[in-house]
Amino acid sequence: MDHPTENLSPFVAGLAEVERLLHEGTSASAEEARVLAVNLAADLRQTPDVGGPGGNVLLVALLTAQGHAERNVGLFAEAVQTYEEALSLLPETSDNSRERNRRANLLTCRGLSLLTLRDDRSLAGALDSFDQSIAERSDSPDTTEAERWGLSAAWLNRADALAGLGGRERLHDAIESTGRAREILEALGPDKHPPYRSRLALAWMKAGECASRLCTECGETMQEQAIAHHAEAVAVLRPGAEAGIEESRRMLAVALCNLSRARLILAKSGCTAGETEAREALTWLGDAELSSPETLTLGLTARITAACHLESSRQDDECFLDLTDLAEEALAIAAEGRRRHGRHVVNAGLLGELTRLGAHAYLIVSPAFLADFLLDLLDPERTENHFADVAEVHEAAVRVLWRGIAEVQKAGFAGIGSEDYEARRERLVDWEECRERLAAIRDRYFTR
Repeated sequence: MDHPTENLSPFVAGLAEVERLLHEGTSASAEEARVLAVNLAADLRQTPDVGGPGGNVLLVALLTAQGHAERNVGLFAEAVQTYEEALSLLPETSDNSRERNRRANLLTCRGLSLLTLRDDRSLAGALDSFDQSIAERSDSPDTTEAERWGLSAAWLNRADALAGLGGRERLHDAIESTGRAREILEALGPDKHPPYRSRLALAWMKAGECASRLCTECGETMQEQAIAHHAEAVAVLRPGAEAGIEESRRMLAVALCNLSRARLILAKSGCTAGETEAREALTWLGDAELSSPETLTLGLTARITAACHLESSRQDDECFLDLTDLAEEALAIAAEGRRRHGRHVVNAGLLGELTRLGAHAYLIVSPAFLADFLLDLLDPERTENHFADVAEVHEAAVRVLWRGIAEVQKAGFAGIGSEDYEARRERLVDWEECRERLAAIRDRYFTR
């Protein structure tokens, strides 16, 4: 008769393959890992003589990997069930620190899956999971560095759950949770390891987001605190970025963009500091902007933020010329991003806002070029990299066109016979032709 540990050998090898596939990090490898883990767990349950501690530990490991794979492919409800099965195989109380750590990790993973479902019931379940995970680790006097790292994650995720549930008290509680995470991360030493620095900065950003929401949603006067929290994130990341650490560079771009957006939202107007921060975010992002849908979105958001600071803080020709440059550059990058990563990787709302900003600037400072700007974006006969399939771009274009047409019509026959009058009439004809062409394009793309 085979020894039980010999029966486990194929499953140990299978688990190693599942973990390798998960580490590969693609959607295809995650799905392959999920299927393999499901089959291995099913076979392990039916294999004789593996009901002892070794088999139980291995089944927990397989279920944990299966849950990770399910999360990676977007099967969040299934992941919750898988993690719960793994948790059911562990003792609810134990003096063994390894078992407590394993249980704490699983509780955090279950919470992350529930967090992604976003409904109130799931968010409440996520909060309970994170609280349990924190309790598992907080009661241990001799926690390792890895366990403290895990504890910081639980506190940060707890803040996310509270922020998702919303409300004044929960948002304040979320800020306190980010503070608990920061205490742990500062003790670990952000200079020791780039992820420590990134997570510490993330904790400051989450606190800033919650403070901003307390201002905008609850009427509290925490504008200075919100800005200060985002500024701390920038300060934490800058040394790593200046030392050439790629992770810190990317995170610094995010932090600067968030700081710039917070200034814009909380002050309800633009400022030079906010514009500078948004432009600096682009500098740190650099050539990586087109590397993924996430970095592409970050770059476009930074440009929109810089443009909004310009638009609401200055009203001179140089300002509007800068706006046209920002909008055209951003739209060209968006078009290239859609070509590389797929048409739907760029948020349509961002494309609409970029169109509005650019078209409005052209209307003010270079009205003779407005029609060309819009047709270059939307006419498939002019370019392959068009946005004719994006309704939000059409809507923004038509709104600005109608505004220009209305202004010319309002002027009526004032200055008839003058050069200015003739220029206005020529623009009106040009804009009407543009409007008709855009209507034909919309019919082609949106009318069945």
